[in-house]
Order: sequence, then structure tokens, then C-alpha cells
Amino acid sequence: MATDAGRYRHQVTIRGIVEGAPDPLSGQPSKDWGVLYENVPAEVLTGPGREGVAAGAERAETDARINLRWLPGIDTEMRVIWESEPNGQRPEFAIQTMELDATGMREIRLRCVHGRESG
Repeated sequence: MATDAGRYRHQVTIRGIVEGAPDPLSGQPSKDWGVLYENVPAEVLTGPGREGVAAGAERAETDARINLRWLPGIDTEMRVIWESEPNGQRPEFAIQTMELDATGMREIRLRCVHGRESG
């Protein structure tokens, strides 16, 4: 669809926890953040930021809605990096909720927060 090309004008990277090489001491696979999908066309809509105090420390959050074509395996444990600025800024968003379109396999709508600890 020609209209989708203009709509999905941003680029995002999807990161998730991936298993790495086994730990030499425990033999258990190591786990770390890794790139699952790169250069994904998306529509990124940011909202007003807000500040709050949690556990005595101030922190800022920015809400975003990120719409992208359906991809398998996306879930709320993942992060989205928005390739947003020509100056190299790459905000990372934690996925709070995920909605699918009526067919369940055409578009994913993510509600995300920027500014939280990435775990």
C-alpha cells in the first residue's frame, strides 16, 4: 500500500533478551540484550513528557505510540530504539502494552515509555 510507505517513515530497532555463550563457571547460558529486528519501518508518535518521583529519585518519562507492520515474536519484555535524530540520538523505549489489529497479523501498535531503567 502506497499510503503505508509514508506512514511508516521512521526506523526502529527491536531489542530483546538473547542467550549467549555458556558461562565458563556455571555452564548456564549468558543472557543479554541483543538486536532482534533492525531498520524496521515504523510510525513513531511521541506525547508530552512527564516527571515523577519514585523511591526518592526524580525521573522523566516520555510516552510514545509506535505502530509497525506485524512481526513474529514481539512482546512487552522487549525494547524499541528509535533512530530519530540526525545528531545521532537514539531514544530507547520500554514496551508497556501491545495491541494487534483485527486480523492479528497486519499491524502491531505499541505503547511505550522512555526514561525507565532498561533492566
